[in-house]
Amino acid sequence: MKRWLACLLLMLLALAQSAIAQTSNTQALHTLQRGSYRQILAAHQGKRFIVAMWSVNCTHCSADLEIFHKLAAKYPAFSLVMISTDSPDLQPEISVMLEKYKLNNATPRQGSIEQWVFADTFSERLRFEIDPHWYGELPRTYFIEGNGKVRGVSGVLEEAAIEHWVKGEE
Repeated sequence: MKRWLACLLLMLLALAQSAIAQTSNTQALHTLQRGSYRQILAAHQGKRFIVAMWSVNCTHCSADLEIFHKLAAKYPAFSLVMISTDSPDLQPEISVMLEKYKLNNATPRQGSIEQWVFADTFSERLRFEIDPHWYGELPRTYFIEGNGKVRGVSGVLEEAAIEHWVKGEE
């Protein structure tokens, strides 16, 4: 009986550690719901930052993720909001991509990198709230100035142009 209890206790301990590990990998991934985008804008009010829309299934998004990785490493005050247009059930894959490109805030820095995922599969409402003129093409990037001016760009970014913007030269 004591051996059985000891085995049961070890199994429960292993399950608890596994749950803690899973939670720590995905806990920084916020769920984007109606109204969340307005909260993001309010939280960054008066600051320059980039909002990057991407997906784990987007073949061209990885090029932008690589650019953001390089810029985040080079400019520690650079603030970035990553929004995955995938459904929440893809959180493990999203976390793997963010880890691969070191965009998961694992390293303390002055700027921030926030990670969000669309809350549901009916993405049209969320896309419309972000930008009524955006029809879902990816990658999609928004350059938001401190005065609230927003410029949206669809497609793969040019690293030099983005670096100029991050440095405040554009």
